[in-house]
Amino acid sequence: MSFTQDILKKFKPLIDDHGFVNAKGVTGRHFVSLLRYESPEVYLVLHIKDGRDSGADTTVALWITPACTPDDSVDCYHIGYRIEINATYDPDDTYYKGCLQRIINLLPHVSALMPPIQDELKSPTIKSRRWEVYQHEREILASILKLADSDVPTAKAILQNAMKHGKGALSLKSFREECEAMAEELLSNDTLSKAALELYDNDADSISGGIYSALYAWGLGELSRRKLHRFS
Repeated sequence: MSFTQDILKKFKPLIDDHGFVNAKGVTGRHFVSLLRYESPEVYLVLHIKDGRDSGADTTVALWITPACTPDDSVDCYHIGYRIEINATYDPDDTYYKGCLQRIINLLPHVSALMPPIQDELKSPTIKSRRWEVYQHEREILASILKLADSDVPTAKAILQNAMKHGKGALSLKSFREECEAMAEELLSNDTLSKAALELYDNDADSISGGIYSALYAWGLGELSRRKLHRFS
């Protein structure tokens, strides 16, 4: 059994009972990412990294982050909080069971950290380039959601396909192509702000990258939100 398969089995209670989803698009051979929706602006992200090939520990860490792609670059936002659950070079079943229980014990209390994250999203203490880009990704998402609310077929379809892609039911190539078409649509409709157009150099390919990043994160969050709604 691979590291990824073993981790997904060991942390399955988080997926089955606590609303987490597997971020298949970023989970890899030595890295597992699970995500849970907390609010439209805030996600919980669990990272489990196997660093033993490079002489490092296997780490389990819980991030309370902006609603973003849950890969290993979440620290680049300089917004959010990383809680180290545990780290060891020689993990066994007891180690992972202990990590799982620590996470479950922590879940009822993470909401206490949501207000400072929401405040920093509006006025960050440390302004990074990634934060600036993220603002425009959120603008893109808001534009597509508004179009979908107005029953624009292409916007409604791309939101549905964002969830399919998040589940692994739609290929990266197919979803990227849909993002490229949506970029052309946003440009032709003069939907985006001047600042966003300047950031992306009025270039459809660059905008499609922002669309992909925004919608991949949104799709995972929506899958988790719907799962949590079924639990309630």
